[in-house]
Amino acid sequence: MPEILLINDNSSHNNWGAQATASAVKKLFRDHIPDHRLVTIPWEWLRSDYRQWPLASERNLIDMSRLRHGRILVRALSRPTEFFPKIADDFEFWSDQWNAGHGGPFAREFISWAQGASAVVYNGENSMYFNMLEGCRALFLLWYAKTSLNRLCFSINQTAHLTSVWPIMDGMVQKVYPLLDGVTTREPKSLRNLEEMGIANGQFVPDVVFTLRPEDFDTSSSEEWLRSKKLRGQQFFCLSTSGLPTSRPRSGWDGEVARLVRDLKDQGLQAVLVAKDRHCQFLRKVAELTDSLFFGPEHDFWDLWPLFSEAAFVVTGHLHYASFAAMVGCPILPLSANNHKMTGLCEGLKWVIQSPHNITALSSCRREILDQAQMLVNERPTHSRHLMEATAEFRKEALRNVYMVAEALRGEDGVVGVKA
Repeated sequence: MPEILLINDNSSHNNWGAQATASAVKKLFRDHIPDHRLVTIPWEWLRSDYRQWPLASERNLIDMSRLRHGRILVRALSRPTEFFPKIADDFEFWSDQWNAGHGGPFAREFISWAQGASAVVYNGENSMYFNMLEGCRALFLLWYAKTSLNRLCFSINQTAHLTSVWPIMDGMVQKVYPLLDGVTTREPKSLRNLEEMGIANGQFVPDVVFTLRPEDFDTSSSEEWLRSKKLRGQQFFCLSTSGLPTSRPRSGWDGEVARLVRDLKDQGLQAVLVAKDRHCQFLRKVAELTDSLFFGPEHDFWDLWPLFSEAAFVVTGHLHYASFAAMVGCPILPLSANNHKMTGLCEGLKWVIQSPHNITALSSCRREILDQAQMLVNERPTHSRHLMEATAEFRKEALRNVYMVAEALRGEDGVVGVKA
């Protein structure tokens, strides 16, 4: 029985997209690689922060992620302890440290997991930009598993937004990716980004969430919510924000998001404001100010499908909200995100709107948003059909995320094929 080690299981994130991604990756392996054993490394492990008392031994390390009280005092009296390289040039030093038994809990745990694995797969969801800690650490883990443990290694399902601003992760990617057995990006724009850096073994493969099928999940609670709010047969739109700062209500100031909601409602539609992440919860106040409905964190990611299928359109800067909307044929009015993923999705879908609107400057693009919203309402059947056809193709193409792993495993540890 082959064992697959999955790095970055983010199913515990307070984020619908991360939860859907983790669910989709696991389902892909479960459905298409027979008789395997899956071991997962959670996102939290990648971000663990260890500190040490002065002159103390490694046995007295403090795991700050487990500390519930006295964090300020502990930080003042202890010192940080490093077990990972900060830059590409230090990979070899830390590899020697890990091999010599000086890699702390990270090395002990990862080596024990990776030694039993036939393949190591990194779920690159939301971590290959801004020198993200989890992304930089995962790059070293892939490199170590490849160079020291001789394992099959893959990096899949990522937005690769690597830039010349504080370019630390860039050097790591250039060091690691050419050695890997497979690299997939979820937008053409990300693939071009890698190619411009000289990385030739990447391929564009749509996001794994497109392999999920709405009919496979229990959506009864959201359907009941729609009935209870009397939205069946009523025209409404959905709106969420993104990971970027947004003009929200303050004392004596409703903010630009509330203004946009009111203007969109003036076109004769009700509004449903959608929010899971903590930084989006201000939409509950916006809903109160604009006499709109609020669809909040008590729901699950699969609850979005019935909601979006009934909506006239979805205004969002969240990649996976837009992806879910596309999967059920709901037109998308894209807003900017904290990387180029929304631009990449619009390009990949060949969507009628290619440029997301700047969510940090809604006053400058409000008129265009209103015009596009009216266009989407007037031409909804045409745009809905386009999205359904595009995402049906994405669903087939996204299977390549698991097929390439299965092909590499073929003939090893009893893997004799892959289920179509």
